[in-house]
Amino acid sequence: MTLCACSNKKILVINGVEDYLQIVLGQGEDLIWSWQVKTCQQGMLFLAPHLKYLFSTLSITPEELEGIVLVRGPGSFTGLRLVFAHVYGLALSHNIPVGALEYLPLLAKSVPFNKPIWVLTYSRQNEVYMQGFGASKMPLTSPEVLSVQMAFARLDSLKKQDFYLIGSALRKIKDDKLKAFQVLDDLYDKPLPEILLKEAQIIQLDTKFPQPLYLRNSNAEDNLPYIVKQKGLSLDQAKKKIKSGLKIRTQFN
Repeated sequence: MTLCACSNKKILVINGVEDYLQIVLGQGEDLIWSWQVKTCQQGMLFLAPHLKYLFSTLSITPEELEGIVLVRGPGSFTGLRLVFAHVYGLALSHNIPVGALEYLPLLAKSVPFNKPIWVLTYSRQNEVYMQGFGASKMPLTSPEVLSVQMAFARLDSLKKQDFYLIGSALRKIKDDKLKAFQVLDDLYDKPLPEILLKEAQIIQLDTKFPQPLYLRNSNAEDNLPYIVKQKGLSLDQAKKKIKSGLKIRTQFN
């Protein structure tokens, strides 16, 4: 079942893609509640307690939500699992439709300047998530995961163009090549609450649960031969167990 977006709905938005956990509640264009914390990879300590605090402080119940919107990535696998698990529990237990937003467009739309934007966020060591956007913030490319070297090669090919760079990867890359580009302050490394709410209000909500946006394998998948060896399993045995687990699917009725 798909529900049409309407301008007066009360929407809860949750983002845990990177270092900051963000929770936004709005109704129509009104931003009712905005909260964020740098979790230092301890998001589990914050998300459920703060949701409880939000509901009790505003004297509202989950049943009053017309939808929950989460940011589905790409980003931290742990952060995505945390947010998906909490949203899934809330939505399923209270029959609330869900929507999903992609992270990199939210960052681009949070920049108030009328100039193309290239977003580079941290993936893992020597890897970035990257996507380009025009001055109107419409995507120029699809999101992709690239090595730092490939990302610089892409940017070098664009040097004759006038654009800004934003994103968490730029804080971790220690390379003098960055001096050749217009890198914006880390203020733009996370989406604005107003943008989270605005984008959440215009997407469709659905009773079928969205999927995370994974653009690469997890570290565990890439290191599977080493991990299973430590567990006393063969690689074939481990793959069979994983395949069996993947057959389990839970969705809204």
